[in-house]
Amino acid sequence: MYVIKEHLEKILSKYDPNKPHYIGGKMMSRLQIFFNGGGFYVLSRAAMKIFAEQLYHNQTACPFYFHEDVGMARCLASVGIYPTDPKDEKGRRFFNMGNLVNHYYHESRDLTNSISPDIVTLHLTSPEQMLFADLFYYNIQ
Repeated sequence: MYVIKEHLEKILSKYDPNKPHYIGGKMMSRLQIFFNGGGFYVLSRAAMKIFAEQLYHNQTACPFYFHEDVGMARCLASVGIYPTDPKDEKGRRFFNMGNLVNHYYHESRDLTNSISPDIVTLHLTSPEQMLFADLFYYNIQ
């Protein structure tokens, strides 16, 4: 997982940590919208408190689910906390599935129109790809 801490702080500064927020990059299953695990979502302090104190041990509201990310979405939805997928002013994503190289070859050859310059995460990223991401985000801009 590649994370740019400064960008994460910038995104989170827009949200009140004392209100329940579930923030990340949306995925969809046949049943619901959720955020992919592995660094694709962040819970605010209030959401984490609700999860820890009201949901974690509540098998009715928060039953075990094999896939942690889908389970977390179901669990939080049981108390009315739904995903927020922030995007920049051009509709580009901050939380990204895969790495820059895979994104470039498989999703969009134009990274500037699909991934925000204020990217927060890249999932499934090798050390070599992290070096590429550092070059791309810290030296090219």
